[in-house]
Amino acid sequence: MVGKILEEIKASLVNVNFHDASYEQSGYHLSVDVQTGNIPDSVKFFKDKAFYLEDLFCVDYIDYLELVYFFNRYEELCRVKVTSKVDAGKPIAPTISNSYTMAHWYEREIHEFFGVYFDGHPNMTYLFLHEGIDHYPLRKKAVPVPDEDKKLLNSFKPQEEEDCFFVNLGPQHPSTHGVLLSLIHI
Repeated sequence: MVGKILEEIKASLVNVNFHDASYEQSGYHLSVDVQTGNIPDSVKFFKDKAFYLEDLFCVDYIDYLELVYFFNRYEELCRVKVTSKVDAGKPIAPTISNSYTMAHWYEREIHEFFGVYFDGHPNMTYLFLHEGIDHYPLRKKAVPVPDEDKKLLNSFKPQEEEDCFFVNLGPQHPSTHGVLLSLIHI
């Protein structure tokens, strides 16, 4: 069955590069490299074929950023890695949050920590970073946060009522990368 699905993927997606993989060695069955402009078509294919978005993250290779999407199926394991290179100087990619609502959080987090702007995303407000941040924290080179993005820092403000308060958690361990700000509503 996995072979049939992989053949469908190869026949349906155009302007992409395929790399067969051994699931036992790599953890996925197929790797697909797409141009940034082809992300929506590729994502539509996976959505139509009942794949779910398993993960979305960004990797900084200094010269470029790479968005990595993992798609999988509930019915039968068929894990596909989709990658897209994004210009490190002006990182922009189309949103997939209109197809997978789970991507709202992934894209916001990638925007916040790497500076990738997701075109068409309905709410690019920051979740974790505070107003004192000057550079994107997970970039390998110090890339400053633009002034227009600094306006979004500390913009996640749930209703602050009398019985709501914020609690800073962490770091509890040296490998923790920062403090988690939690809103407690009693």
